[in-house]
Amino acid sequence: MNKQSKLDKELEIAAKRSLLKNSYYDFFKFFWSTLNHEKLVDNWHIKYLCDELQSVAERVFKREKKEHDLIINIPPSMSKTSIVNIFFPLWCWINDYSLQFISVSYSYQLSINISERCRDVMRSDLFKKYFYDVKIKEDSDTKQLFRVVKDNQVGGFRYATSVGGTISGIHGHFILLDDPVNAVDSLSDTMIRNTNDWLDNVIFSRKVDNDVSVVILVMQRLHENDTTGYLLSKNKNIKHICLPALLSDNIQPTDLKKYYTDDLLDRERLSKEVLEHKRIEMGDYAFAMQYLQQIVPKAGSFFDVSKLLTINNIDEKEFVRVVRYWDKAGTHQAGCYTVGVKMAMLKNKTYAVLDVVRGQWEASEREKIIRQVAELDGQQVTVFIEQEPGSGGKESAESTIRNLAGYRCYADRPSGDKISRADTLAVQLNAGNISMLRAEWNNEFKRELEFFPYGKFKDQVDATSGAFNMLVKMGVGLASRGGGVNSF
Repeated sequence: MNKQSKLDKELEIAAKRSLLKNSYYDFFKFFWSTLNHEKLVDNWHIKYLCDELQSVAERVFKREKKEHDLIINIPPSMSKTSIVNIFFPLWCWINDYSLQFISVSYSYQLSINISERCRDVMRSDLFKKYFYDVKIKEDSDTKQLFRVVKDNQVGGFRYATSVGGTISGIHGHFILLDDPVNAVDSLSDTMIRNTNDWLDNVIFSRKVDNDVSVVILVMQRLHENDTTGYLLSKNKNIKHICLPALLSDNIQPTDLKKYYTDDLLDRERLSKEVLEHKRIEMGDYAFAMQYLQQIVPKAGSFFDVSKLLTINNIDEKEFVRVVRYWDKAGTHQAGCYTVGVKMAMLKNKTYAVLDVVRGQWEASEREKIIRQVAELDGQQVTVFIEQEPGSGGKESAESTIRNLAGYRCYADRPSGDKISRADTLAVQLNAGNISMLRAEWNNEFKRELEFFPYGKFKDQVDATSGAFNMLVKMGVGLASRGGGVNSF
């Protein structure tokens, strides 16, 4: 190669370097082939997300106060992890090699796999050709943690961990949350709560600068109180980008609706035929959340609340039997409610929810209220207490039964999970066989039914299904027996 050809080649590389440094979108497209054998299926959402990430990153480059954190809700198979978690740190390093990244996913192995792919791009011949001066530090090169050097000057790093992991001495300019909850764990209120608590108590304290460091969350919706719902409820300084597969009112920001063609986010990746196949394969619930970013599907909900009848009054002469079922929350269960549902079986073989008492109380206050409610209900109402597993649950149920001396009171040890226990209730409600008395508690009650099983709370549903199941199972002779711990 002669001097002119060599000079031309150097000028070409310099021009390309400048283009790639100034545009994350161009950088993403250019280096896509280093990890993928398939050609990139480009779509408007890729440039939009790349531009949004570039906007927040450029403020961090200057150590300016951030304008907002980012939440991105988008369906699977839309290159979300590649855009946010693999190529983005690399583009940031070619502009500012000192930046520090903490990357979190729901599993450690997933986090490590993503980190390894990020390293693979950096080691590729293509990356070395254009950014030969930005490298991985040889003596700090692991899948979990690798450091960056530029011209032999030590810079930032990328640290991979999972929800529940320990972090010591690590702080980030960027905290990347990539699917911190998976679909299976989203059915567990405890797992959802533990994830949110861990983020609050561990990860969010690991910012280099609270005013500058940016949290970027990318995930599909999975639960009313998943990481997206939780952060949006507590932090107003967030830009929420929501891109469902189909045109809907869920799209955020709303002006992005203009980019949907044939009502689709991406006609190539997620055609109507593909989406219908996914809906059939996954079912309405999972499809609505992961592809439509909608917590409750518009059709096919577990409880069809439109079939729940609201009545102004009911003649007690119509009652066959009445129960009050208590689902008690332990004081250690932050955010949970104690709920007592009063329900009646009627002569016409239908059922009516007569009253709902709901609150967050310490143990002594809770027992006092349960006693007061029993006195108001009267001795004709049979009381059931849900008994949690273990000796603690047994002792708690026995304590409440002693507190209700003089009333018919029994402990119920239900089997199965909350969903299976609510199934028989759902069958009758969806058939129009359940009504409720008009009262102030109606709206919250209906909302919990509507969002079940992916809502933030399940206490009212659990107590109602318990009351319904007891009404069905009660034998004629049960009401005449004395109080005690019984199993049904």
